[in-house]
Formats: sequence, structure tokens, C-alpha cells
Amino acid sequence: MAEASESTPQSTQVGEYQLVTPIAKGNLTEIWEATEPGGRTVALKMLTPEARKRSDLVSMLKHEVKVCKGLEHPNLVPVRKFIKTKEHVCVVMDLVKSPTLKSAMGQDLLDVHSRLIRLVEGIGLSLGYMHSKGWIHNDIKPDNILFTKGGEVRLIDFSLCMKAPTGVNAIFAAGGISAIRGTRTYIAPETIQKKYPTFQTDIYSLGVTMFEVLTGQVPYTANTPNDLLRKHLAAKIPPPSSLNENVSPEGDRLITKMMSKQPAKRHKTVDEVVAEMRSTKFFIKTPEELVKEREEKIAKEKAGDSIAVRLDSRADAERGGINAPSTRKPPKPKPAVPPPQPAAPPVAQQPVAQPPVAQPPVSQPPVSQPPVSQPPVSQPPVSQPPVAAPPPVQTPVPATPVQQPPVAQPPVQPAPAPVQPPPVSQPPVAPQPVVQQPPVAPPPAATPPPQPTSPPVTGQQPLAPAASADATQPKPAENQPAQEEEQKKTIQNVGKGAISAEEAKNLPVMGMDELPDIL
Repeated sequence: MAEASESTPQSTQVGEYQLVTPIAKGNLTEIWEATEPGGRTVALKMLTPEARKRSDLVSMLKHEVKVCKGLEHPNLVPVRKFIKTKEHVCVVMDLVKSPTLKSAMGQDLLDVHSRLIRLVEGIGLSLGYMHSKGWIHNDIKPDNILFTKGGEVRLIDFSLCMKAPTGVNAIFAAGGISAIRGTRTYIAPETIQKKYPTFQTDIYSLGVTMFEVLTGQVPYTANTPNDLLRKHLAAKIPPPSSLNENVSPEGDRLITKMMSKQPAKRHKTVDEVVAEMRSTKFFIKTPEELVKEREEKIAKEKAGDSIAVRLDSRADAERGGINAPSTRKPPKPKPAVPPPQPAAPPVAQQPVAQPPVAQPPVSQPPVSQPPVSQPPVSQPPVSQPPVAAPPPVQTPVPATPVQQPPVAQPPVQPAPAPVQPPPVSQPPVAPQPVVQQPPVAPPPAATPPPQPTSPPVTGQQPLAPAASADATQPKPAENQPAQEEEQKKTIQNVGKGAISAEEAKNLPVMGMDELPDIL
């Protein structure tokens, strides 16, 4: 029977009993913990909804109550009461919170071996008591034996019990049985042959159970149920030592006798079995010795793993200094790591401070260049004097002579000491150099000098750069009289037709205020 699932019946009340929690669940039955009206805890063995439809299973529960009425033994779990309602069919049993022998073997087989004698004695006492009352259990197996840590044994599940063929029952037993009942893995050959069971039938099933206790495996396995039954009938009995080398020859002989194919070759009673088991040394090495060897082996494996890890250089990083042979401590180098971190910010700040210093000079040239680059852009249209150049030029020029005298005089007074006042002191001449030098080459050469001199002449944005550009020319003041004289002659020749029109286009444009005087 497997562990119980979380499923709960439709009603938690079964008669006068209150269901508490599921304990185990099988294909046909469920075991529940419940409480009776007085508060005492009991166990309810209930048929599943599908099993309730089968009358033979209902009769088996009734039969189980009948069997246990006359049985009272500390190694038995008796059935007290039968209950049948619209929703439930169950029996009431004493609650024993103990694992089955099957689960105990699965958890620790060596621990079961160390308590083997107590196990054999408990089974022998309970089964011998039933035989003495004339009952054959007919389903001895590890799942029907409760085995506590303290070595207490309880026999359960009496649904397949049958009366021994004695007295009047022997007459009915001669006809055999109509159906095979029992668990195929532990069933006796005579039951498979539908012969009436005897006390030796329980001894055979007990022999298969002891085989599994000694080896941890069952003697026969097969792919189909029928093949398994055939092996019980005809297959050779395997000695337990074939699966567990620690089983002694004495143990092999005892189990082989209990599992004999013919009931007459088995032990006559369970008491004989228990007596022989007490005098039999089942193991070559005692379970206590094997437990000690197992613990030492586990300790050596752990020690070997520890040594292997120590010798593995790749594990140094994982150890992090723990259990390492070196005496150096890793935490000490850690304080030395932080000092470089504060020193890094000053280094990073210096390059950050330098870009702002370098940016002002870079940004100033673009600001000062636009006024210098504008004159060449505006001069190309001046090369067309006959068409439209004179009118636009006349509008800004007349205003300049009026503003130039007052603007030119202030710079002359504060700037006698510097060398640059002379070019600034002649405002009328400022427009002429701009007109005479249309090429772009002079402005780039004059870009650096105009920066210091341009601030005084702030009112004349177009004139200041022109004057500064002209200041770069060597001695402009000395050549002015000659240039003016040459311009007058040129104009006179133009009026007389002495030069061609193409040559006239290349002549410099003069101010409107000078034309009347020349002409």
C-alpha cells in the first residue's frame, strides 16, 4: 500500500468517526486516521469508490472483523468494527504509527539486518499465535508487517485469512479453492495449484520475505504475472548468497528449506522456524561490522576528496585561503588596493581642467574671422561699377565721412605712444585699401594683428578691419599722395577716352566725395 495522496472523501464524517488525515492508499483500500466520540485515535480501512461496488470485497472486510474477534495478541493489529453507509464501507482498527518492513528495508537494509533476530521472533510469535487459533494468514509479505525502530513487530491485514483444514473443514478443504488469493511475488506453489492452504503455506511466504530481507531483492521476477507464477511452481530456488555474498551457507540452507516446492519438505510449524533461525548465523560478517566498515569507507572517501582538493591547484581560487598550505593571509593585500584609487581622481582632473584653457583661444578666432572674411565676400559685386555697384556703395560712404572725424580724433589722442595710431588717424583712407585689395590673401595675413587694435574703433565695424589690414602694408602714409595723383590722372584719361573699357573695369572705385574734385 502506497502513501496516501491529498484526496479527501466527500464527507469527513464516517458514522460516529471524524476523519483527520490519510495514512496510506492502495488500489482497493485507503487507510485514514480518525477520532471516535471519546477522543481516542483509531485507524479506518475504507474501500475505494470503485471497490465498494464489488460484493466480494465488502465480504472480505466483514470476514476480517470475524477473524479478529477471537484474536488478542500484542503482535497483531486487530479489527474492531465494520461500518457501512451510503458513502463508506470500512472497518475500525487500532492505530499503530509505524513503518512497514518494506519501507524500512528501503531506507536502511543494514539497520534491518542488525535487528533481524527481533524481527524473526516477532513474526514467529504473531503467526504462531494465529496458527494456534486455527487461522492461516495467507498473505505474509513485508507490506503486511509493521516494524518499528525499537524492534516491535505487528502483523496486519487479515482479509485473506482462512481456517485451517482440521476437523470438519478438512472435508471441504479436499475440494480445493475456487480462486487464487494472495500476492503473486510471495504466493506458495500449492495456492497457485488451487489447493487448500495449510500452515506450510504461510511458511513459504515467510521464506520469500526472509529472502528479500537478507538480499534486498525478491527471488523471482518476470515480465508477466503468469510467468511469475510458473517460476514459483518450477524454477530452481536461488540461494540468497547469489545476491548477497555476506549471507552464510547456513542462511542459504534455512531459506531454501522454507521455500521448498513441496509443503511436506518445509518446516512443520512456525515454532520450528523460529528455533532454527535463533541458532543460525545468517551473515559471514555481522551487521555491526558492516556498518562500521561502511562508516570508515565514507570517512576515507571524504578524506580522499579533501586531499584531492588540496592537491588540485585549480581549487586554490575556490578555497580562498581556507585550508591552504600557505601561511599568507589574503586579507592583508586588500588594504593596499584602495590607496591607488584616491590618487586616480587628481590625475583625471588635470586633463579635464586643460581643455577649458585650450578652448578659449580656439573659440576666439572663429569670432574674429567673420568680420575679416566679410569684406572679400562683399567686394566681388564692386567689380561691376558701371551697372549697380556705385549706388549701393554711395549709401554707406557718405555717412562715414560725417562720423569719421569725431571717431577718428579720440583714438589719436590716447594712442600717441603706440605705433599703430598713424593708420587709425586717417579715416578717409580706410575705405580705399578695402577697395584696392579684393584678393583674399591679405585678410588671412592680417587676422592676428587686428585683434588687439580692433577694440578702440568699435563704432566702425567695416572700417576697423580694413584699417588693420592696411596697417600691415609697409608705410601706407608715404604712398598716399602718389596714389591720389595717379588716380586723378587715370580718371582724366577715362574721360578723354585714353583707356579702354576693359581697363576701366579693373580701376579702383573711389569715393563719391572725391569724384567732384577730380573731375
